[in-house]
This record gives sequence, C-alpha cells and structure tokens, in this order.
Amino acid sequence: TDLKQKLNEDYKEEENYYDICKKRLDHLQSFSKANKEQQLQYHKIRLRRIIIDYLVREGYYRTAEKMIKDYDLEQLMGIEVKLISEANTVIEDLQKHSCKEALKWCASNTVSYTHLRAHETGRNLVCRLLLEKK
Repeated sequence: TDLKQKLNEDYKEEENYYDICKKRLDHLQSFSKANKEQQLQYHKIRLRRIIIDYLVREGYYRTAEKMIKDYDLEQLMGIEVKLISEANTVIEDLQKHSCKEALKWCASNTVSYTHLRAHETGRNLVCRLLLEKK
C-alpha cells in the first residue's frame, strides 16, 4: 500500500508539473499573437519571473514568495512555490539546530549530490550539508 500511495503521489506531482509547463508554453505562445499592449504585459511578467528565479537561487525565499503572490504568478511559478515551501521548511529546521528536515529532503530527492555541488553558492548551506552527508 505504501508503494501504491507513493506512486499515486508521484503521478499527481508529475501531472501538476505538466500543467505548469503547459501554462508556461501557452504564455510563451501568446507572445507571437500579441499586440503592443499584450507584448508589454508579457515582458512585465517575464521580467518578474526572471527576478523571482534569481531570488530563489540566491536564497531570498520569502521575497520570492511575496512577489509570486503579489503579482498573481502562482499558475506560472508553481514549481518555484513548491521549492520555496520545501526550502523554508528545511531552513526553519536548521535554524532550530536540527537536520531532520534536511535529511528527510535528501531521502525524498535522490539526486547526484555531486551535481548539486556545481550549483553551490556561499549562501547555500543546505546543499553543503547534503554534500557532507554523502
């Protein structure tokens, strides 16, 4: 039953990612048919998404989350919202001097930790912990 439940959860998550990607593609395709006003709106949204992506990569999760909500970008940035939520959980746990959530994240995100090293920044304590765990 646990395997069945995990597969079900994974399937739902994949469906969610598919929906987000489809919305992003629709958003990109709308640009080619847009008039000047719509093109301006497209560029505003694109700039906001670039800024949010930068904020997430630099660890400014709360600011990124606020921008996503303030500019109503949840439909286009659902993947980032999930990442922010997971990161905030891990960070709050680390601030309490506990590695439980970070290790839980490691177990559920089995990726090559050496791959993470390529994206490590000075602020990225979680990735350093993951690398040290290996």
